[in-house]
Order: sequence, then structure tokens, then C-alpha cells
Amino acid sequence: MKNSSGSTLTEAGSDYDIGVTVCQLMYHIIVVFFGVPGNCLILRVYWTKTLKTSTHVLIMGLAWADLAVCLLHILGISERILHLAGSAAPLWVTVLISFQYIALGTSSVLTGVIAADRYDCICRPQRRFFTHRRGKIAVLASLVLSFLMNIPGFFASSSNFSNPFEVELVFALQFAKFVFVLIMIALCYGKVYLTIRKHTRVGALKTTVQEGNGKAGDSEWSTRFPISPGESSQQTSSNTVDTVAISGHILQASLPMEIKSVAGPQPTPGGPCGALPHVQEPTESGPFRNGKSAVLHRKTTLMLFITSLVYLLTWMPYWVYATVLVSYFRGVMVNPSSIGILIEISYVVYINNAVNPLIYGLANRRFRKDCKEVIRKMRL
Repeated sequence: MKNSSGSTLTEAGSDYDIGVTVCQLMYHIIVVFFGVPGNCLILRVYWTKTLKTSTHVLIMGLAWADLAVCLLHILGISERILHLAGSAAPLWVTVLISFQYIALGTSSVLTGVIAADRYDCICRPQRRFFTHRRGKIAVLASLVLSFLMNIPGFFASSSNFSNPFEVELVFALQFAKFVFVLIMIALCYGKVYLTIRKHTRVGALKTTVQEGNGKAGDSEWSTRFPISPGESSQQTSSNTVDTVAISGHILQASLPMEIKSVAGPQPTPGGPCGALPHVQEPTESGPFRNGKSAVLHRKTTLMLFITSLVYLLTWMPYWVYATVLVSYFRGVMVNPSSIGILIEISYVVYINNAVNPLIYGLANRRFRKDCKEVIRKMRL
């Protein structure tokens, strides 16, 4: 009876293990199916652009990192298949899978750098720090930083994460990186939001001022165009100066000849009558200097902000797992089955590396148009 019961428990545990492995296998296949072609499409679209900015370079760097993560999932698929077949994966497969942590770290750091680039582009358009060359340096620096921060993780994985100190060190470095990205996203996109909101208000105010000036000018022209001979030359000159100050045009080029003859010589800036009074209107500069540029920058900013938000959300389950595991190592009573469940849930982080192409397509019409053009050329 005892042996029979033990055999039943073993079979139940084996069935549960097989079910978990199958679910992991399907999840890895979905990540590869969406992530590999999607990130390749991002690289193709931005590679064909003739004028590449720092934003283009950083987006391409993020796509390379995400593509590396998704490609390494193929090794995870082979590892699960070998596990279902009852054999262990070779050592070289395990070593290559460890490089996935470097690609994940690079993707995380670049998410924070992209937030800084958005701030630099929107809030400091005349004094930009990021250039095409510095964008490439930022991508390379993110890769090197991720490699250095994952060195303790290689030692911990070689010992199968049995040393509590190594595990805590790995989590501490990862958490420091996550906090850095979180601060960059909160500060930079907060400043970007305020700047866009300010320029939106300035644009509305500028439109209102222009409409008001047009109405005032039309009213004055309708009442003063038929000038009678008895009107004072001085009064006409004064009214004309006011009209010039509001409309911003030179009098000699805009008034009919009849009014010029009645008004007489007009004061010019720096002349005997001094400078003309100046009405300061709201101005726009940088990426908001024209409507199309403003819409394009807002679309790009929204697209990259959504990717940052998805990054933060997909990493939350991993930090719940890390907190529970560190508490377990410190002697807190934790159900081991709960740790196993949290491990499976923590795989949600890989969604961030596969879903970016979908976000780009949904949030940016220009990207959808470029993708259609690239696919059309591929068909031809």
C-alpha cells in the first residue's frame, strides 16, 4: 500500500512537471513567434531611414537587445524539448542561455536612456546632448554596463543559486538598475508631459491672438478705408502705426496708394519717432515649430512612453518573486510551492521584449505606413 501510494504521488508529481514544462514550451514559442519577426521589422524600418537621429539609433539598439532575448528563447525551447524527452541539455546550451541576462539588462538600461533622449529632444531642442554618434555610444555603454552587472549572476547560476549571498547580490544589482530606469522614466516623461502641455496651451493662445488681430484689423479697415479729405493726417498716421504693430507687416508694402498719400511719411524703427510699438505673441520653437513636427514628436513620445510603461508592469511579478525568495533565504517561513508558482509568473518579463513591435504599430501611424512599405518591397 505504501509503495502503491508512493508510486501514485510520484506519477502525480511527474504529470505536474510535464504540464509545467509544456506550458513553458508554448510560452517560449509564442515569444519567438512575435518577437523575432517583429523586432526584425523594427530594424528594417529604421535602417532604411536616410536621416538617422539619436532616437532612431536608440530604438534600433533596443530592438537588437529584444531580438537577442527572443532568439535565445530558441535555446530555451530546445532545453524544454530535451527535458520532455528525459535527457539533460548540454552544457553549452546552459551557458548560451545565461547570455540572455545580458540582453535583458541592455534592454532595461536602454529603456531609461530612451526616456532621457525624449526629455533632451522635447525639453532642450536648442541644446541637445544626444546626437547620432552619442546615441551609438549610449547603446554600447548600456551593453557594457549590463555585462558588468551580470558577472555575479554567472557565478550564481554556475552554483545553481545555492549561495544566499550571491543570490542577494544579483537581486541587489538588478534592483538598482530597475530603480535607475524607474527614476529616469518618471522624471523625464514627467518633464516631457509638462512641456507638451505648455506648448499646447501656447499654440491655442497664439491662434486666439491671431484670430483677434485679424478681426480687429478687418474692423479697422472697414471703417477707415474710405478716408475723407477732412481727416487729420496725424490721426491717420497714428492709426496706421497701430495697425502695423498688430499685424506685423511693413506699412509701405501693405497699404493702397491712396492711404499712403494721405498718411504721409511713416515712422520707421530707429527713426526720429523711435521704434514701433511691439506686440509680443506666443512663439513656438524646437520640435513644436510647426504642426506636422509637433504631431510627429508627440506620437513618438507616446509610443516610447507606452513601451516604458509595459516594461515597468512586466517586471513587477519578477520583483515579487525576488522579494519572496530573499525572505526565504533569510529564514522567513515561505511555502516552497509558492516560490515555484512565482517563478513561473516571473517569466512575464519576456513579454516586454516581444510586444514592442505591436506597441509601435498601434501608437504610431507613421510606423505602420513604413511597415507596409517595407512588406510591399519584400513581396516585390
